[in-house]
Amino acid sequence: TVLLLLLLFLLPLFHTMNFVSGSAYVNNPFRIFPKTILIPSNCEESSLDNQSETGQDIVEMVDTIMKENSIYLERDECSNLWATKSRSSAKITKLTGGITNILYLVTPIVQEVVDSMVETEGSVIIRIYGAGTADIIDRNVENLVFAQLSQSNFGPTFYGLFENGRVEGYIHNSRGVSPLELADNNIYPLIAKSLVQLHMIHMAQLCNNSTHTEAWLWRKISLFIDSVVDSYSELKDLRSK
Repeated sequence: TVLLLLLLFLLPLFHTMNFVSGSAYVNNPFRIFPKTILIPSNCEESSLDNQSETGQDIVEMVDTIMKENSIYLERDECSNLWATKSRSSAKITKLTGGITNILYLVTPIVQEVVDSMVETEGSVIIRIYGAGTADIIDRNVENLVFAQLSQSNFGPTFYGLFENGRVEGYIHNSRGVSPLELADNNIYPLIAKSLVQLHMIHMAQLCNNSTHTEAWLWRKISLFIDSVVDSYSELKDLRSK
């Protein structure tokens, strides 16, 4: 009986410790790669030169994070592709669809045969947080939730954090669902099932931290309204000059 009670007491602690695999970046919302990725002046272009300052910083950062993750993720093909010695360079492509963030798809290029460069499926997404978004988005909570979902194999992999963003897995051969498809009898039941699975995931880190379990909706709405008012006032002042 004593042993059973001890196991029940320690189980939540073990669940929390599972977040961090040694000192890896993967599924670890507490370790941050010491690099701020500067948003390039040509961020609207569809691709980014990997020889530019920003491009080099991105490739170096992803290379370091993924190589270290490969030690802990022996069966993760994406990490292993970044760790392979035959990787010669990387391709950086801007993704569209982000509302507040800047997204880049970073793909390692492996030299399979002499003079033949082949793009691999080891792509990852670099998410650079938008300026000012921390006022309305709690990044600490967001990263805790993302890491927990990744650990539960729900959604993209959480590969690591850097000072102003996140490295995420890229789901190949996927696309968004159109509004018309959302009403499809073959699709919306699958969405409903996934939502049930999502809400059944136990968020151990949030439950163990009282500051993350308080009601936050009205506080966030107030912050958003204050931000809108401030922006409107600044715009009004500019127009009056």
